[in-house]
Amino acid sequence: METMIRIHLPLLVPFALLASLSAQNDLRGISFAGSAYALQSSTGSGSQIGTTGVAGLNAMAKVGNTLVSVSSGSALVAIDPFTGAGTTIVTLSPALNSVRGLATTPQGVLYALQDAGTTSQPDRLHTIDPTTGVTTLIGLASHNGLQGLCSDLVGQLYAWDVGPGTGIGVGLVAVDPLTGASTDVNPGVGNAVDIQCLAVSPAGVLYGGRSSLFTLDVTTGVATLVGTGGYTDLRGMEFVLEASCSQFNGSGVNPLVCSCASLPLLGSTWNFNVTPGPSTVLTLVFLATSALPVPVPLFGGEALIAPPVVDIGTGLGLHSVPLPSDPTLAGFTLFGQGLRLNGGAAGLQIELTNGLFASLGF
Repeated sequence: METMIRIHLPLLVPFALLASLSAQNDLRGISFAGSAYALQSSTGSGSQIGTTGVAGLNAMAKVGNTLVSVSSGSALVAIDPFTGAGTTIVTLSPALNSVRGLATTPQGVLYALQDAGTTSQPDRLHTIDPTTGVTTLIGLASHNGLQGLCSDLVGQLYAWDVGPGTGIGVGLVAVDPLTGASTDVNPGVGNAVDIQCLAVSPAGVLYGGRSSLFTLDVTTGVATLVGTGGYTDLRGMEFVLEASCSQFNGSGVNPLVCSCASLPLLGSTWNFNVTPGPSTVLTLVFLATSALPVPVPLFGGEALIAPPVVDIGTGLGLHSVPLPSDPTLAGFTLFGQGLRLNGGAAGLQIELTNGLFASLGF
């Protein structure tokens, strides 16, 4: 039975998390040739997921949960995080050609770095209205050859200076979102590594990449290699919301027998397991959008999820539910709990398991 619940109810989970899984492919990237990739920020490796089908993409950002880029024809393009396919959203006006960096701040402002088109002029910082396509010039940068705009968790912009056609740039620069002015974070460190795009993780770590992935120190500008493999010539990359799945329990004596057999990855089948006991004849799993431990003395434990609940199936052990290929559901929270029906000399008995706390993602 397929379960699609689209209302996200934010909730603080007042339970101890006992075990967790986390997704690996938490980055998406695009190359200048049009390839789309999924990357692992933990290892720096990646693999191709498809092609964008759009020419001249040279940057990437995220508007809400939508990955976006700008084409050589000055159109804002949505990038499918599952297939990499590009779809035009709106044409930009006034047009922005040769966009080399895109970033959305926590305040919701989409910025674009436009290449000056000549080595004698500085690059330009603009804002883009992603709904209307209207672009507004903010100001001139202090460098020529900026790539890979990104925003940190408070709205500070960064870019990477590769130099004005010479390949000799200053490396990491801070960009003023109010004026467009760019400042070298450390004049003692240049662009000694090959970087064309930047992205900031949900934890606030700055990454840079092209044919390898690096972490960058925003104070010193120093790049540290994470890894490489499976991609080339990245010109834009962005973090997507990771899928996660954890066990939790209340204060009752619910047995810890319900666990995640796979991650709740959008576009795939989420598998979880209720380990049968010696006398278990049937297992069930329920899903809900909130958790509220309620003692159930008859079953010797607690009901850990709150109504309304959805029974996703019965069986003995492994349970599965298909998840839709819908990026708008990234970050959606689900709670689960299993039930074991045990037989024996005393007759059938119902036993409630521990709970599961799952966040849908990639």
